[in-house]
Amino acid sequence: EGVTALNELQEEAGFYRIKGMLDELKFNSEILTNNEHRDLLLGWLPHQNTEKRRRRLCLLFRASRDGFLASTFHSKCDNKGPTITIVQSEENIFGGFTEESWSSQGGYANCKEAFLFSMVNPRGLKPAKMPLSQDGQKYAICCRSDYGPTFRGGRDGHDLYISGNVNISASSSVCLGDAYDTCDAYKGLYDTILRSDYFFTGKSIFNVTN
Repeated sequence: EGVTALNELQEEAGFYRIKGMLDELKFNSEILTNNEHRDLLLGWLPHQNTEKRRRRLCLLFRASRDGFLASTFHSKCDNKGPTITIVQSEENIFGGFTEESWSSQGGYANCKEAFLFSMVNPRGLKPAKMPLSQDGQKYAICCRSDYGPTFRGGRDGHDLYISGNVNISASSSVCLGDAYDTCDAYKGLYDTILRSDYFFTGKSIFNVTN
């Protein structure tokens, strides 16, 4: 169906709503298939105890299924509460969490519990959580109608920016270490640790509510 080499490298996308604390996790992600990575991500969520309970997540959006337009992302994901974003770029897997809703109104959302994460990266480093710095809370996420999920907004750029039409656009970017703190092993690798040098071809975002 006209699938190009770019689309073959597409990043899956999905929004998941956490409906409750359940004994079994149903995680309908085509990206995060490693159970250890799933458990790790759930353990990083606020107020989460993975040893005793698990949360069920409900898929809201997947770019390979729903398309890559920013407007489609917003139509399915705005005003849904906390979200998890899961992104794949080639073999690399990363993303972020925010407790505030995405919107199309422009401007930024103030968060306290947002974070970015890396599960699989080009350097072969262990999975890591990158929490929001106190100084970065005011600009934790950027909510523009022409943007996909974007973490950190402001004059100095974005820690993680997913553009609209990400499957054909080379404008998406990663530049860690501004609003989101990096662990020691990741320092100095701001623009390469989450992805390879190949530009993004997809996006993933998850909605998360208690």
